[in-house]
Amino acid sequence: MSERDDERDTVPVAERLPPASSGGERGPASASANTTTTRQMTQAFLDSDYPRAAALAETVLAEQPGDVMATAIAKECRAMRDLASSIPVRAVMWDERVDADADGVAASILSLVDGRTSVSEIAELAESSGLGPGEALRRIEEFIETGVLRLVPADEAVF
Repeated sequence: MSERDDERDTVPVAERLPPASSGGERGPASASANTTTTRQMTQAFLDSDYPRAAALAETVLAEQPGDVMATAIAKECRAMRDLASSIPVRAVMWDERVDADADGVAASILSLVDGRTSVSEIAELAESSGLGPGEALRRIEEFIETGVLRLVPADEAVF
């Protein structure tokens, strides 16, 4: 093998391949902007800033319709929006499934379930009472999975 072949083998593959074309020429600035947007989208999602994550996902999808990460984040953001606006209601009597005395956090969250208050409002109330960010949502999801609560769309809630 010649010395020139050795040098070529040390160049990263991405630098040796021509840029992918998606209908228009994308230069390094465009690729860098897309990478930045993808990072911001992912961080917003991890920070539970679902409206911002959804908007950034739509931006990425406008440029790259098949982007797997953006598609997944957009779908999860829609699900979180639907969850947040839903109304949790009792599916069983509390004492059938929940020993409220054993778990004060469970009792405080369940005390906020009144058939009128949305999941996001319960989460805000719980967090303003000192519960960590996201803990109320995790608990509500747990209650739904175990059959203690069920969700009713806000427009179907009976007051």
